[in-house]
Amino acid sequence: MPQYEVQTHLLLRALGVAILMGILGGFVIGFIVEPLFGQLFAVISIAAWAYLLAETVSFSTNKKRGPKLTIIASSGILICSIIIALMHLPFISLLDLTLLPALGIYMVYSRLR
Repeated sequence: MPQYEVQTHLLLRALGVAILMGILGGFVIGFIVEPLFGQLFAVISIAAWAYLLAETVSFSTNKKRGPKLTIIASSGILICSIIIALMHLPFISLLDLTLLPALGIYMVYSRLR
């Protein structure tokens, strides 16, 4: 199906978008959301951010989908999660290390599969 055929230049564009969205999401959730509203709201916001990241990656590739874009968008979620974990390094929790990336990757997978 043409929806799943992604050219190389679109994959590179998607990678750039995923990296930028991951960095931005990590700083927004790590600096603003989690310190002000707590970890429960951070879980909700990572799910919303993952959905937004998946939509942005899909939009940047002309509404394409597929396993390649899922992997690229998941890398953006991992970047976001690493930044969040590094911000809370002395008091890092199991939630920051496991639940946030797993929920984000699940949301990306469910949107781009």
